[in-house]
Amino acid sequence: MLLPSFAQRKDALYLGSYGLPFLRRGFRLSPFHINSHMHVIGVTGSGKSRLLAQLFLELLRSGRAATLIDPAGDLARLLMERLVADGAYEDGAA
Repeated sequence: MLLPSFAQRKDALYLGSYGLPFLRRGFRLSPFHINSHMHVIGVTGSGKSRLLAQLFLELLRSGRAATLIDPAGDLARLLMERLVADGAYEDGAA
């Protein structure tokens, strides 16, 4: 039996896609990289908050523990918007 590449493994986190429209590829983090420290740097408007929001949501969806510390509150608002849009609070237990 062949081992699946980390991009196809169920324990890899899907963060989005990249490439030309007809050659799109999924971007995933391997379990090793999920458990490693990381930092995100970029100029204003480059998508840092959206990347971090997607990472946080994927961690939650995969059942992993995640903590969000957002002193400015912009990322927390973005996450709440995404959670509401995804229907996360339609369940009374939420």
